[in-house]
Amino acid sequence: MSKSKIVFILVFLLTCYPFAAIADSMHFSTTPVHSPSNSGKWNIGYVQGGEYGDYCDTLLATLDGLIKLGWIDPIDTSQFIGLDAGDVWKILAQKANSSFLRFVGDGFYSADWKSENRKEIKQQLEQRIQAGNSLDLLIAMGTWAGQDLSKSKLDIPVIVMCTSNPVAAGIIKSPKASGKKNLHAQFDPTFHERQIKYFHLTVPFKKLGIIFEDTDVGKSYAGFSSVEKAAKENGFDLVVCHAQSDIPDTTQCEKEYLDCVDNLATKIDALYVTAHGGVNAHTIPLIVEKTIRYSIPTFSQYGSKDVEKGLLISLSRTSYKKVGMFEAAIIANVLNGANPGDLVQVFEEPLQITLNIDTAQHIGYLPTADVIAAADKIFHSR
Repeated sequence: MSKSKIVFILVFLLTCYPFAAIADSMHFSTTPVHSPSNSGKWNIGYVQGGEYGDYCDTLLATLDGLIKLGWIDPIDTSQFIGLDAGDVWKILAQKANSSFLRFVGDGFYSADWKSENRKEIKQQLEQRIQAGNSLDLLIAMGTWAGQDLSKSKLDIPVIVMCTSNPVAAGIIKSPKASGKKNLHAQFDPTFHERQIKYFHLTVPFKKLGIIFEDTDVGKSYAGFSSVEKAAKENGFDLVVCHAQSDIPDTTQCEKEYLDCVDNLATKIDALYVTAHGGVNAHTIPLIVEKTIRYSIPTFSQYGSKDVEKGLLISLSRTSYKKVGMFEAAIIANVLNGANPGDLVQVFEEPLQITLNIDTAQHIGYLPTADVIAAADKIFHSR
């Protein structure tokens, strides 16, 4: 691949407009303001489908953004290392110092990946708000929470974070409009498409494997509609395998995912490893072992942490800081009087390339000098 072509690809795939998106939201003030009630503090609640690493990372990045904007006093974030979102919320409820925000201790809700809990949580929140047990704003973390609260009778602001495709999941009407005044969901509409196009340009596969739960939510996690579009435009075939993801039994998720890797191994020449309940620190080394055995290049939707563990390559967010600042600015806008549905939702993140040279050598993939030069992070072991 020529150097000029690599430069063109990087301009297309990496050059985004996150700062323009933030600038648009800044038409509304982000200056800290007191609530007219509740002793001057806005009461914040949180809902999630279950524990997931991205959720806690996004919450902490949003917290950091709120600190930078002056809504919360600086807090020692080292105490959050290794904790899940529920534990982080408990600490925030007890220790966060702010003249403007209150992280409500009993305002944290998790369905624990049990479908039967979702309806109950939605009803509890609707009854709570109607009864005047005040929550002023809800963070809906992830697709399950976004789906449930977008269809609720709540009339307080709902800020949906950390969803792969809120349009495909039915959370919002379109990237430009959520469809509800009280609803906002951050969306990077070309994220998966950029990933797949880069993967195909660096590793020109003909059959791409993809594993996801056979539900609308599962397809949303995998960015399946974008992957399908990329396949049609770039002339490669998709080979699909289904594995349960959003269930409490993580062991079953892991087994089904690994079984799918075995099932696909002789049918594909590349694998797109997406967000899934069966993909985690325990299974990634096993996925790497299986794909190396069959010399299959792998692409991580998640990012550099997976590449460090042995997946071949990724095009992913540089950090959570920028999206956290975006979400913090949205919350600040809303508490200053903006309707969530009036605020910009599209935030295309700057992306970085990560590559694992050790894995490349084991599968016989020889990246060109231009690919290596373009990589932001290179791992030499796994």
